[in-house]
Order: sequence, then structure tokens, then C-alpha cells
Amino acid sequence: MLGWGERQLGFLLLLYFIIALGIRLDDISRALGGSGGNPRIVRGEPESLAAQLREIRALLRQIQTSLDKPPRRDDADER
Repeated sequence: MLGWGERQLGFLLLLYFIIALGIRLDDISRALGGSGGNPRIVRGEPESLAAQLREIRALLRQIQTSLDKPPRRDDADER
């Protein structure tokens, strides 16, 4: 076939299967939830890493302020 040797045909067939397998694995990983370099932004989700870090920092500050508050005593405990 076209004067090609068996090695060249075997090599082309091997390349074809490697590329086909790579494309199929990419499809599978996207179906399982991988972004594949094209992240889909879900409504209400921060758009960037910086936004996520700002959100985490704000939540940590809220936690810290609640931990820093002295414990409240009930009126019943003081009687």
C-alpha cells in the first residue's frame, strides 16, 4: 500500500490509537466533572481564585470574632 513498509504502517496505526485514546479519555474526564482547561462557572460560585480566597478570609474573620467574644452569662447563672 503506497510503497510503505510494515513498520511505517504499524507506527501510523499506533499513533492513531494513542490519539483516539487520548480524545476518549478527555471526553470521559469532562463527563466526570473535570474542567479540562475550560471551567464552567456555576451561578453563585466565585469566578476566580482570588475571589475564593477573599470569601475564605471573610469567613475566617467571622469565626475569629465569634471565638474572641467573651462567653455570655445568663441572668439565671448570676442569681
